[in-house]
Amino acid sequence: VLNALDAARHGAEIRTYTEVVGITRDSAGAVTGARIRARGEATVNDVSAKVVVNCGGPWAEKLAGLVPEQTGVKLRPGKGVHLVYEKRLTNFAVITHAVDGREVFLMPYLNESWIGTTDDDFYGDLDDLSATQDEVAYLKEAVEHVLPRIKSQRLISTRIGVRNTMHGWGVHEDELSRGYKILDHRSQGVSNFFSLVGGKLASFRIQAEEAADAVCTVLKIDTPCRTHLDALPGGDAMPDEVELMNRYPVSRLTARRLIHRHGTIAGQVLEIGHETQTGYAIVDPNEPVLECELRYSIRNEMVHRLSDMPMRCRLGMGADQGMRGGLRAAQIFAEERGLDVTSMREELMGFLHARWRAARPVMTGQQLAQAELLMTQYTGLWQLPSLVPAG
Repeated sequence: VLNALDAARHGAEIRTYTEVVGITRDSAGAVTGARIRARGEATVNDVSAKVVVNCGGPWAEKLAGLVPEQTGVKLRPGKGVHLVYEKRLTNFAVITHAVDGREVFLMPYLNESWIGTTDDDFYGDLDDLSATQDEVAYLKEAVEHVLPRIKSQRLISTRIGVRNTMHGWGVHEDELSRGYKILDHRSQGVSNFFSLVGGKLASFRIQAEEAADAVCTVLKIDTPCRTHLDALPGGDAMPDEVELMNRYPVSRLTARRLIHRHGTIAGQVLEIGHETQTGYAIVDPNEPVLECELRYSIRNEMVHRLSDMPMRCRLGMGADQGMRGGLRAAQIFAEERGLDVTSMREELMGFLHARWRAARPVMTGQQLAQAELLMTQYTGLWQLPSLVPAG
């Protein structure tokens, strides 16, 4: 999110919830832009560009297929699943092996612990991901083999993604290269069109720099890259948590958490708290997320749906996956967006459904009973639809 905000600060226009449905070209076959459509809309718009860069990750092969020429973009997507425990079980990373010999990691992250990851060929819908019971059991078995007492700890969620690994034949998934390529499609007769394929998040900045350098060569720009020198928004200094605590009615722990997440912008976040009587109230008790933090994210961090909030301020990422704080968060979202009650309910259901999908694969026993009790509150008291599909 910070990289997108920084790009916007430098003149980029960020279009989330927007699909590229075509590549536009001139009479000579050179690429001149992209054809896009916002989700839920029928209208298609053309966006002009001197150069188009396909950075679609696991969707890169599909995007490259929007031109009829053979671009050479071929991926072998690999699904990766992590499991999330509700607390830090160790302050150190632990490396172990699964039953098939693959490495599995247990890592502390914020107030959680993650185990992962799987690596399996994926042929399904990239927009419809969920963990299977086999994947959950595979990871749990690996960690329980070296830490038997972890069986008594509570799993609260899953994290799932698909790697954009380059295609390779005759090797296991975890043996595929994590390298990357920047493809200039002029050699296939498609000028002004590049694809960045492969790689991983750990090397995203150098990948982006090399891709930008390739584009600058076409545009005849020789200005050196500065992204390794300039801080992302909020990262230019470290605010004083005691000063924030004294200026605003928040605890030192809250000030520290906001500084960790927002850096020098933390003061701007807290300033919004003056606008309402409940501006410094905790909305999600499991994280905890403040009302002013929600309002700041909705206004400034490209939030289109309530279900975007977990990736902005960790709303709903705690032990109850947003079940307790979801309704109040939806009310705040509706206030900020001017939504009616019907639209607010739709946003709430979208948020809760996304959190349910992430949590359901690891729920057992008492967790299911607790979830059912909370769900009864939503379906009975507030007359919302069930999160569990019929049948």
